[in-house]
Amino acid sequence: MTTEPSDEQAGLVRLGEAVRRRRMELGLSQRAVADRGGPSVRSLNKLEQGEPPRPTGSTLSKLDVALDWIPRTAASLLAGLPLPHAERGAGLYTAEDLELHTQLVQALARAGVSAAQTRSLALPPDGRRTTGNDAIRALIAYLDGLAAERDSD
Repeated sequence: MTTEPSDEQAGLVRLGEAVRRRRMELGLSQRAVADRGGPSVRSLNKLEQGEPPRPTGSTLSKLDVALDWIPRTAASLLAGLPLPHAERGAGLYTAEDLELHTQLVQALARAGVSAAQTRSLALPPDGRRTTGNDAIRALIAYLDGLAAERDSD
């Protein structure tokens, strides 16, 4: 008599297989996924093996980012729900999005940011809030200013 895996175990296995498959599609090592903002190599290894514990919401969100998945994809895989669809059509990220992401990572490195740090980012002079790519551009400019200040000291 064989025992059926629990729903939770089935979800862990389903997520682990999808994470490994996607990582391989992207040609990424586990270290590269971690470097892209994903979970640690140790956590990723456990995930890919379908091992407990159940990943936290934060870990699932990190997987979405690091594997270029639509937000909530990892959570949907874990829960056995239908996968979310991109609103932009074929790809979630445009070439401009990817270029800005690269520039942001480089600006963070230039500013010496090695861990999550928070600082308030001033609103533009007209007082409107920036969103999407405009917000990323503003953050890059801000970080470059921090790097310039640090280098001039």
